[in-house]
Amino acid sequence: MIADVTDINGETHSAETTIHVSYKSLNLSISLPEDNLPADSLKYLSVRTENLSGQFEAAKININIYQLASPMRLIRDRYCNNLINLL
Repeated sequence: MIADVTDINGETHSAETTIHVSYKSLNLSISLPEDNLPADSLKYLSVRTENLSGQFEAAKININIYQLASPMRLIRDRYCNNLINLL
């Protein structure tokens, strides 16, 4: 959006801004290293909350971390997908 305003002295000032519209009011970002992460380092996480304009927004958050449940059987990729289509 661009706005032009003329003040009392007749000087024109222009400004431009971008307006973000969404159903979500906050963006959360967590900084984690890409390699293996020891479980005891998850006691303290760095979480940044910001509004849609990218400005810091204070927020109270609750983080729950759960261990994933592994399947009871080994799941492999099919080696012969074309064979199944022929049957």
